[in-house]
Amino acid sequence: MADNIFLKVAKILNTHGIKGEVKAEFLCDTAEDFFDIEKLFLNINEKPCEISYMRMHKNYILIKFADINTRNEAEPLKGKYIYAHKNDIPLKDDHYFIEDLKGCEIFDFDSGKKYGKLKDIWNAGASDIYTVIGEDGKEYYLPIIPGTIKKIDIKDNKILVCPLKGVFSDEN
Repeated sequence: MADNIFLKVAKILNTHGIKGEVKAEFLCDTAEDFFDIEKLFLNINEKPCEISYMRMHKNYILIKFADINTRNEAEPLKGKYIYAHKNDIPLKDDHYFIEDLKGCEIFDFDSGKKYGKLKDIWNAGASDIYTVIGEDGKEYYLPIIPGTIKKIDIKDNKILVCPLKGVFSDEN
């Protein structure tokens, strides 16, 4: 996947207070991951935002942009995304961007059988769910619980898995 891309890292939900703060939902794994990003953008074709401060408030992040000082100035930001350049987002070891995983081929760790290609990843609360387009063209939903993922190889575009019985057929 190309490295010159921007990823959505937060969504501005609303204004907060009267001094121009906005309430944002972080789209990273954790709020700490969001706080680790040094350059944030409201528009990927412009320079990075100047941020006066960011802080946690309940399960959201409150952000004060340097050039926004009133609630009225913050209003137009509602519903906008905050972006970061992919190369500016720190990743922990054995963590991957969802966009880099999409399109990877899914294989059985033990048999080598190809199940299909990863279409998307979503979170069901208890675990992530991989949506896999099978060799037969059907969609399969692979819950990612401990032990499911055995190896991820981004360079070879492969993910080796040990799926729960019945995910791809009654035989595995």
